[in-house]
Amino acid sequence: MSDYIKPVLRRKLDTVILHVGTNNSTNKEASEIVNDIDKLCQEVKEIDPNVEIIFSELINREDNAKAKTTVQEVNRLLAAGLLYCD
Repeated sequence: MSDYIKPVLRRKLDTVILHVGTNNSTNKEASEIVNDIDKLCQEVKEIDPNVEIIFSELINREDNAKAKTTVQEVNRLLAAGLLYCD
């Protein structure tokens, strides 16, 4: 997503909504996904420190048991405030 967000940020938006992580739930652990989201957040802030970043929850996965569990854990971690991007 880092490469995709750069052109968007050139438009000097007030707010960016990030919906990321669901596709990685089949091959990464929840903590890795949260770390990746945090890294993306920091990259966004380096490009535009004034942009507000909003994260959406990951979409539930019913097609894969591991992915379903991982998504639930990522959403729990995000809801617990373990990702703070300011």
